Amino acid sequence: MQNVFPGEVFANTADFDTGIRQLLPRYDEMLEVIARCVPSTSQRILELGCGTGELSLKILNRFPDAQVVALDYSPRMLQFAQDKITAAGYQQHWTGTQADFGDWADNPEKFDIGSEFDACVSSLAIHHLQDEIEIKVI
Repeated sequence: MQNVFPGEVFANTADFDTGIRQLLPRYDEMLEVIARCVPSTSQRILELGCGTGELSLKILNRFPDAQVVALDYSPRMLQFAQDKITAAGYQQHWTGTQADFGDWADNPEKFDIGSEFDACVSSLAIHHLQDEIEIKVI
């Protein structure tokens, strides 16, 4: 039996994209709105809880020259996202890092992702945090 990591709604990662659209019928609309809220001048974007990479892909489709740094707790979600981003041709513009982003916020020196971002996005992940964290977007 596979471990189910926090945020994994489905035991089989491949079921997530279809299943989340059944649970949240306006999922694609939500992601599109988030992507449209990213300032057009953003070159370096942090995504907290990238899941299967759907939001990263929407952002890269809007800003193909941007760099997206994606954090996710689940190695399976990260691999799924990496495969999707690679298939779309954006592998040079996306970096996935396995991390609890609460831990990253408290101990940024433990992670090699830098500290300056033009924008920070999250779709369905920050509600998993148990404590308040402070993330400064410069």
